[in-house]
Amino acid sequence: MVQFLKAKPTSFVNQPVGVVGVDMGGQRAGQVLASTANNLAQQFFKEATDNEKKLGEDAALELPIRDTKGNLQFTSIDKSLSQVAQEAADPVVRRRYTEALGVDLYKRINEIRLDSTSSEDFNSKTQAFMGSYIDEVNKLGGAEYQNVITQSVTNLSTQHFYAMATE
Repeated sequence: MVQFLKAKPTSFVNQPVGVVGVDMGGQRAGQVLASTANNLAQQFFKEATDNEKKLGEDAALELPIRDTKGNLQFTSIDKSLSQVAQEAADPVVRRRYTEALGVDLYKRINEIRLDSTSSEDFNSKTQAFMGSYIDEVNKLGGAEYQNVITQSVTNLSTQHFYAMATE
């Protein structure tokens, strides 16, 4: 037996569809582009900052600490350097001057110890030397190193004083 099936007729219903999203990816592409540009800017800024710090440290290492006779001379960092380079150079210069002052003080206090006959004599000569040395350094432009000088003289003279007293 044969049976004929009839197809249902197609019907169209008109209904509102609502808001249709037409996102083609432009917003996301813009965000990625902005993020990439921001990352590149940060990398370039960091590289430039690192280069300026290196420049400042190099300038600080080339700064003359002593004159041709071996005397300390206090010179300032080149003002034509950028602020970042000057800030990077400052601790290097301070360290170099602190080391140079330490060498001078160690040498001079050893001389005072050799010239002293007793621990009291050494103590009085050291006190006189410290005052005159601080004044001398202030005249040369190293007023900011007064604390370094005072601490170094105190530490060295205390060691020598006790060594002399026990002898």
